[in-house]
Amino acid sequence: MDFKVGLTDEAIADLKSITEYVARDSAEAAAHVGNELIATAESLSFLPNRGAPVKERSNMRKLFRWHYAIFYRVKESERLVEILRIWDMRRDPLELVLPM
Repeated sequence: MDFKVGLTDEAIADLKSITEYVARDSAEAAAHVGNELIATAESLSFLPNRGAPVKERSNMRKLFRWHYAIFYRVKESERLVEILRIWDMRRDPLELVLPM
C-alpha cells in the first residue's frame, strides 16, 4: 500500500521561493524545476525510507534532486510522508532550520 505525501507550510514556502528565483531567468525553467521537485517528493509514496538518514535527526531523511535536498519524515502508523523542507544546497547551511 502506498503512502500519502504531504508538504508542510515551510516546504511549500521553500518551493515557492525556489521557483520564483528560477523564474527571474525563465518561467519555463521555473515550472520544470517546480514540477520535478514535486514529482520527486511524490515518488516517496513508494519506498519512502529510501532517502539517506539525517545526522542527529533519527526520525528524518533526505532525498536529493539536482542540488536540492528534500527533507522529510515518515509516519508509518499514518502511512504518511511529511515533506518538511525543500532546500537549495547552494545556500548557507546555517540558514537551514529543521524541525525536531
